[in-house]
Amino acid sequence: MVGATLALMTMTVAALFGVERLSTRKTAGVLVATGGVAIALAAGLPDEPQGAWRGDLIMLAGVFCWACYNIWSRPFIARSSPLTFLVGGMGVGALLLVAAAIARGGLDTVAAFPAGTWAAVAWMALLATPVALWLWIFALDRATPTRVASTMAMHPISASILAAIIVGEPIGLDLAVGVVAVLAGIAIAARAPKVPEAGHA
Repeated sequence: MVGATLALMTMTVAALFGVERLSTRKTAGVLVATGGVAIALAAGLPDEPQGAWRGDLIMLAGVFCWACYNIWSRPFIARSSPLTFLVGGMGVGALLLVAAAIARGGLDTVAAFPAGTWAAVAWMALLATPVALWLWIFALDRATPTRVASTMAMHPISASILAAIIVGEPIGLDLAVGVVAVLAGIAIAARAPKVPEAGHA
C-alpha cells in the first residue's frame, strides 16, 4: 500500500502548496489504483503481526517525506539535470547513512556479510537503485508529481508477479483484479484532459 499511499499523499501535498490542481480525474485514478493494491494485498492481512501499526505509522511518515520530495525537488532538477541531481542526492545520502551506521556500530555486522549478501548489496547500490532513482527523477522533470507517484502502485503488484514466477507463489483472483484496477487507475490519472478545438466553446 506504500505506493498507493504515496500517490494520494503527493496529490494532496501538491494541491495544498498550489503546485498541482486537485482534479476529479486524477483523484479518481489514484483512488482506483489504491483500491487495486488493497484488493491484491487483502489476502495477507490476517497474517500481520501484533503491533504492526507502529511500523505502518513510521512508513506513513516516510511516505509524507517522499511526497514532499516529489514536490519540492522539481525546481532543483530543472536547474541542473536529472543525472546531476541524482549524483548529488545519492552522494549526500550515502555519507549520512555511513555516518549513522558508524554511530550505531552497524559496520561490524556489514563486515560479516557472506559473498552472496555482498553481491546483492553491490547489485542494489551500483545498478538497481541508481537506475530506478534516475528514472524517477527523469520522470519528475517531465510529468506532474501525481502522475509519477501513481506508478508506485505497481510495486507490490510487480513483486507479487515476480514472486509467482521465481518462487512459485500462487496467483489468486485478488491479485488479478488488483492488477487490472492498478493499471486502470494509472491510466485514468495519467490521461491528459481533452483540449477544446479552436473555434469551439
